[in-house]
Amino acid sequence: AMGVSGGDLIPIALEGARATGGPLGDAIGSTLSNVWQGLLGDRVAAWRIKNAMAYNKPINRLAKERGLEINLEKIPESFAFSWFDKATQEDNPELRELFAQLLANAAEGNDEALKRRNVELLSKLAPADAHLLNIFAREYRKQVSGEGSYFWADTCSVDARLFHHPCKDDFKVKDQSAFDTLISLRIIEESVSFSLDRDIMVRIASVNHEYGIQSFSEYDRAVVESREYIVTPTGASLIKALALDAEGGEGGGDCDG
Repeated sequence: AMGVSGGDLIPIALEGARATGGPLGDAIGSTLSNVWQGLLGDRVAAWRIKNAMAYNKPINRLAKERGLEINLEKIPESFAFSWFDKATQEDNPELRELFAQLLANAAEGNDEALKRRNVELLSKLAPADAHLLNIFAREYRKQVSGEGSYFWADTCSVDARLFHHPCKDDFKVKDQSAFDTLISLRIIEESVSFSLDRDIMVRIASVNHEYGIQSFSEYDRAVVESREYIVTPTGASLIKALALDAEGGEGGGDCDG
């Protein structure tokens, strides 16, 4: 595999950049330092450069783990600069890991990873949103890769009750507002449907017949609401771009009751 460093993959680390002796120049090329000093000020620029340098470790690790052969020609400049712009504004380690994953996948030729829309979507996620996305990714992988499934599927559905089941630890959500975020970004959609429970209908009809009454209001109890979350094509694209839960691992076990 070709050796790679964060400097190789981070396009702003320009070849031949000269140190200026100042804090910015020590970290990056002088031309970029001058631009950022003018646009953002030293403090913000230094923070973003520090974030950029933090990607060296996860990118190097991913390359080593995969035996990754980096093909820089597969990374368009438009994507590279879009990635750098968003990635260097992120200082959360969990989300940095996802940005590193996205860049490594793009370098490996992942078509979904190369879509700038997915860079933008990732930049809008908080850690709790990313945690929820990973749950949906797990279910998506299980549904589209399982026996008898449609491999070209761009969607999957998850029963909303699973997220409130006391024994489904693998569906525990850190922050309920994460659902709102993923819905607003059109990564998932919420679907609600109604049906009639046949057993309840039969029991009510039997009681009415036995006592010679006709109470239609009782039938309201037979109406069952079903709620599910659907991974949209946009969400499926992001999951593929990040290669989330690529191993298709199973979630935690169930309990009785």
